[in-house]
Amino acid sequence: MHELAMSILVNVALGLVLVLAVRRDRAAAEARLDGPDAALRHFAEVFPDAAGNALVGDGGNAALITLSGDVGVGLVERHGHRWNVRLIEHGQIRALVADPDGTLHVRLTDFAWPAARIRISDDAARNEWLGRLQGLMPSSALTPARGAEHA
Repeated sequence: MHELAMSILVNVALGLVLVLAVRRDRAAAEARLDGPDAALRHFAEVFPDAAGNALVGDGGNAALITLSGDVGVGLVERHGHRWNVRLIEHGQIRALVADPDGTLHVRLTDFAWPAARIRISDDAARNEWLGRLQGLMPSSALTPARGAEHA
């Protein structure tokens, strides 16, 4: 009888440890950018010399950064439990789509980070970023291929 009680006690203790681990894991997964400074901090961890202004998307899952100079734009996006950062330079955007709900879908040429999504509800800010990102697309991506005008 003593072994049974000990076995039950060990199982209950392990169950509590697992529940606490899952709760801690979920809290990390729900992390959001609390403002432009947080986005710039994450970006500076990888690009310490970069300076600019950040626009945090709705929900705090991603941010776009206007960088000083003509080096491209910065992107900070949460992937799982990590904040990934990227410098997007000219020619690295394959496609760009703006949904009616304000979400920008940026398809990149890099297979390791093929797409990014950021929702910007402010129409003026979204249109400004849409123009800025279109400026980074190769000119061939902006015009339809010959014979595809009616496709």
